[in-house]
Amino acid sequence: MKFGIKALILSAVAGAAMSVMSTGAQAANVTLCFANAVPNVALGSSVEGVENAIVITDTNGNPLFKADNYYGNGAGGYWASTLPTTVTLPAGCSVFYFMTKSAPPNASNSWMCNNPNAALGTNVTTVTGSLAALQTGYVIIPATPNAAPTGSDAACPPGY
Repeated sequence: MKFGIKALILSAVAGAAMSVMSTGAQAANVTLCFANAVPNVALGSSVEGVENAIVITDTNGNPLFKADNYYGNGAGGYWASTLPTTVTLPAGCSVFYFMTKSAPPNASNSWMCNNPNAALGTNVTTVTGSLAALQTGYVIIPATPNAAPTGSDAACPPGY
């Protein structure tokens, strides 16, 4: 499955009709809206050896998906699934957060909110999280949102 996801990322990056939206250095999330539910959305971690997570909420902050690359292997009780995983986004707007720790699961290490970026292509949208130049995670959505992405400088998701 990794090769298919990598091919999809390369396809999205190479698309001529692509527009890119960076939410800025201080952004902690990006919001995307879809008219219909979107199945087969891939979530994954781009780093190994450190705890990495993706949280997707509705616009009220209610968690829709909470995935951690150490789920079932030392991650705390907040998490509901592992990375990589595949989910179905509900119709409407979803808020994407990427978070990383500097080590494997450890309660004394703080989470770092990652800067999100959304790239819109024809029938595919990629959202990535990054710390400086390091991509930490990705979400591949096989659809185009019905509006331009918006970003926020809000904190990491509540409740983790």
